[in-house]
Amino acid sequence: LFTLQSWAHYFLGGVHYQWNELDAAERHFSAILDNRYTAVAIVVREGLSCLAEVYQHRGKDAKALRIVDLLGELDREQLGHEDESTRALRARLLLLRGDLRGAARWATAYDAPIPDRPLVWRYNPHLIKAQILLAAGEDDDVRSARQILDALDEIAERTHNTRAKIELLATRALTMHLAG
Repeated sequence: LFTLQSWAHYFLGGVHYQWNELDAAERHFSAILDNRYTAVAIVVREGLSCLAEVYQHRGKDAKALRIVDLLGELDREQLGHEDESTRALRARLLLLRGDLRGAARWATAYDAPIPDRPLVWRYNPHLIKAQILLAAGEDDDVRSARQILDALDEIAERTHNTRAKIELLATRALTMHLAG
């Protein structure tokens, strides 16, 4: 029952987030936080990642970082180390806060190849890296971001992933704008 409820909170939180109903999104994602030990791990990861972003958009920087720290603790409990997606989320929050230097430190160090698998979840480390590179705005960074986006776009196209395709097209438009 808790698993089903957690999935429902995740999906409803996502709908409210997309509609910019941040109070409702926060309530649903917070319910996942409250049940993080009884919910499916991927729902916890994605729900808490979304909650961190909701907090960030609402100006609750300390709460957003606390959620990322909590994700890191869960990673260490389950994996023995902090997952790269948690580090990517931390970098994304730094970028949203205007700390390009802090975000770029992670992006520079992140060099994992793009896996050839569907883009199911919202917080893809490669897409976050591309967004950080675009924010840096240097010609080499924009070219690197474009290569990442091309690879992700091919996966989204092949797997018929409309949600990922929309996000990639928006990011690609920014890339094209920066490239003139």
